[in-house]
Amino acid sequence: QEMLGKPIRPRDESAARIFKGLFLTLVATLLGTLAFAVTARALIVLSGQNPAIQAIGSALLSAAVVLFALRFIGRLAGKLGVGRRLLKWNSPKSDLLLADLRWLRPLFAIAVFVSILGRTLAPTESGGPLAAIGSFAEALLLLLFMRHQLKAGVYQNDRILRYGLRAGVLMSLAIVVMHLSGQLFAAHLYLRALALTIAAILITLFIANVLQRCLIIYRMGLERKTREERKARETDQTTEGTDEAPTTETSDAMEAVTSLSEAYTQLLGLARLLSLGALLWLIWSPALPALTIFDSVVLWTTTDPSLPAGELREISLSVLLLTIVVIVITLLVTKHLPPLLNVLLLEWTRVTAGTRYAAGMLLQYLVIGVGLSSALAMLGFQWSKVQWLVAALGVGIGFGLQEIVANFISGLIVLFERPIRVGDIINASGLDGTVVNINPRATVIETFDGKEVMIPNKELITGTVTNWSLSSTRLRIVVPVGIAYGSDVEDAIARLKRIADAHPDVLADPVPFITFEDFGDNALILWLRCHALGEYLRVGTELRREIYRDFNAAGIGIAFPQRDVHLDASEPLPIRILREDDKS
Repeated sequence: QEMLGKPIRPRDESAARIFKGLFLTLVATLLGTLAFAVTARALIVLSGQNPAIQAIGSALLSAAVVLFALRFIGRLAGKLGVGRRLLKWNSPKSDLLLADLRWLRPLFAIAVFVSILGRTLAPTESGGPLAAIGSFAEALLLLLFMRHQLKAGVYQNDRILRYGLRAGVLMSLAIVVMHLSGQLFAAHLYLRALALTIAAILITLFIANVLQRCLIIYRMGLERKTREERKARETDQTTEGTDEAPTTETSDAMEAVTSLSEAYTQLLGLARLLSLGALLWLIWSPALPALTIFDSVVLWTTTDPSLPAGELREISLSVLLLTIVVIVITLLVTKHLPPLLNVLLLEWTRVTAGTRYAAGMLLQYLVIGVGLSSALAMLGFQWSKVQWLVAALGVGIGFGLQEIVANFISGLIVLFERPIRVGDIINASGLDGTVVNINPRATVIETFDGKEVMIPNKELITGTVTNWSLSSTRLRIVVPVGIAYGSDVEDAIARLKRIADAHPDVLADPVPFITFEDFGDNALILWLRCHALGEYLRVGTELRREIYRDFNAAGIGIAFPQRDVHLDASEPLPIRILREDDKS
């Protein structure tokens, strides 16, 4: 309460605070129910051969577990609970849940105690009257609880919980009818499945909620960091009077924030759906034998080395459906996992953008390989059976697919060896540009004209490629300056040195260097040599602009080509004088 009772600013939220709050809530709830658990355990240990005392201990322990779970949910939904303060639970839903838990908690714990007591005392008779009364009370309490929750109308925007409550109401009503009609065994079976289903849904949604909130906090931190960096850069530009493009790090952060939201939403939705599907299948398959009907539909048989000789493995309809699910999961994970990996590497490591891109591409290849191999293995395909296909592919590769395979292998070499990376400025195939994507077949570069050109990966490996930023983004800039004859060379050199030193993007090491190159036909040639860490065209333009302004202010003329025209006077020159009337 001390931690959550204070106002929490958005910038103070963190995943560590959430997990700390959950741990403290868990400990506080555990202390509240510890007495019941200790008493139950003591009765079980000290009962000796007395079945009645053992039954009371087991029933009390089960009631303590139920009481612990309901108290934990209540603490999370409280006004100072982690659910409201940190996980941002809906207040009307939380208020309604707290109001219903006040009467549900003691009554349901008593019902569980009676039900477990009856089943322990009379296991061969489905628990006898005590178990029937207890399980009937459990089903009735669940029916009233879910009916009241659904009737309140606070779940209109939550489709999963709304449909889950409707299904729970129908199932609870069916179990009550089973009790009234004397079908105790079926009632107990379905009540157990319903209780496990409720627990599975709550745990899955809770874990997804915690992960989603942690990722939202992380995304908000990235957005805040990006805004602060952009604001600081704009302030520096205003102070210095320059107009510069965003840095690479800022651009990467912007792109990461954009891709993170969709990536974690899709992956969390997929994980939640798969978890619920798997848990519900495990819970309800024993209770509903009809769910196993797909296992009886055999599509084909195949040999399996792991089985005894002569025994075939049956490929049923359920295996085919599961294979389709594996392929769909592979495609979704392939699409959305690399952006999430890119964001995590950007935040927790110091690797470059090219390394993050290469890691994402290799992860895509790995996921595709594992997913397709698993799907083929589930369908009974074995490499020993497709040797003819491998031979046919070899022939095809040797003839028609040679270039495609060469480009694919070259793409793998580029990703592993990394002679070029995403974001590098390169010259390849006579084109200059920035590497945008490294795809399996071709690499996309964006030229300085804004055109996107695809260069086959084979040319990047076998041809000559100039990478301006392979080991360092530092590049030398050379600015030739021609001043008029008669100008003060020493003053011009000093001014060039001062201009280069004053530019914020010119590196101090190596120091800018000015040379007197030559006596030109029309000018004295000076060369300014300096280094910059990127945006070379902009830096060169700013240097030339400042040189022209400074030299004009100092009276140093920038020379231009001059020509002397000599007339041949060896013969008389014809001269004609035209009047305006003659011109017309």
